[in-house]
Amino acid sequence: MKSLLTRLPEYLPYLSVLLLLVGVALSTSGLLVVHDIDSWVSYGATTITIPYYRFIVREPGNYTEIESKEYILVNESGITGTLTTKTTIPVEENCTLTDRVSILLLATNGGFGPLVSLTVKGYIGENSTELFKSWLGEGVIPGTTITCTTSEEVGEKAVLLCKGAFQPPLSKPRLHEYEYLEFIVEPISQDTIVERFVARATATCTYTYEVKYPELRVGSGNMSYAITTQVVHYSRLVSGLTLVVVGVFLMLGGVFTLVLNSYLKLKGKY
Repeated sequence: MKSLLTRLPEYLPYLSVLLLLVGVALSTSGLLVVHDIDSWVSYGATTITIPYYRFIVREPGNYTEIESKEYILVNESGITGTLTTKTTIPVEENCTLTDRVSILLLATNGGFGPLVSLTVKGYIGENSTELFKSWLGEGVIPGTTITCTTSEEVGEKAVLLCKGAFQPPLSKPRLHEYEYLEFIVEPISQDTIVERFVARATATCTYTYEVKYPELRVGSGNMSYAITTQVVHYSRLVSGLTLVVVGVFLMLGGVFTLVLNSYLKLKGKY
């Protein structure tokens, strides 16, 4: 045992190199763990739903196609936002029906020859608001008489298929806001009974608007956001930092043994 202690200074260079190598290895491993965030931070996904106000802003000017901007304003307590006065004047509107409208007619005389003249009025839902300013592209004013022919005859029933153009009223210019279009067909001839019916049709509309003041329309609802969740695994992070600290201490020990070895040589201990 005594001989081992006396010969210990001979092993100091090897011990210092060993401590330095082990220290560098441990510190490097710890730094790799700390640097690799994915090893101690995991990500997931979830969905949250919050209330919102949607604002559509239209600046003053003339528009053929309305360009809208949406602003979603949400504060910590939920909903925020203000509504300002708007003035919108439709300058020109032109909507063309793209679907054919079916009208079912019943006759008391057992059938039809040429269809009698009809008076056509347009309604929106149950509000009895006149809708049409033109029909069949002929510029017919609601309340006047037009003449059509039936496309087919089946017993006592005949179907009138019409396709035309119309302009909606200024008070409600957007066709897509109508739930349906309802027509009342009133025959001139007393021999024909016409059923009241509801017809659904789609239309392609081109609008030109003059907006005198910024138009701000508001709607409310719920909006879902997909968010990323983050979980920090502190045990992995701590283990990486521990490796770095231990490695640094081992390297310091290696440096200390090198200094001690040099000191002993200078003193002539071996």
